[in-house]
Amino acid sequence: MRNGILAAVAGTLLLAGSATARSRNDPDRPPAALARLLACRSVTDTAARLACYDTETSAMSAAVAKKDVVVIDREGIREVNRKGFGFAGLNLPFFGGEDVKQIDGKVAAVSSNRDGGYVLLLEDGATWSQNDANNSIVMSPRRGDKVVIKRGALGSYYVSVAGQPGVKFLRTR
Repeated sequence: MRNGILAAVAGTLLLAGSATARSRNDPDRPPAALARLLACRSVTDTAARLACYDTETSAMSAAVAKKDVVVIDREGIREVNRKGFGFAGLNLPFFGGEDVKQIDGKVAAVSSNRDGGYVLLLEDGATWSQNDANNSIVMSPRRGDKVVIKRGALGSYYVSVAGQPGVKFLRTR
């Protein structure tokens, strides 16, 4: 049982130590709950070290349950960045993930906005609204069409539907 707990702690340390849980005052230092847990490694007496781990894993578990400490792995960071693609400011530096420049998806539904442009609901739930009156999509988007959304300059995004040239869109939801 204790070996399983220590293995879980080791896995948590690997995830938490990968630039995800950081102190607000010093981004290079882990939060206090994690620092106390890591300090248990330096206890030389076996029984005292185990007692330290027991105490600090309980404290860490409580901090995670209260959401005082949030642990996320690199794949979780990628997923947050992908789901937030198109929203200003969501790809935050402390997430430490790579900058997402493009996403691929499929059209789940198509409608029109007030300006007569397309509104695309993607299968992942994201909604994109055309905001480029000067360019249009030649062949009307249909459910199931593949889309490629690329980041443009100055916060713009270009949506290419079924291999057609990209047109400016804005993420609305």
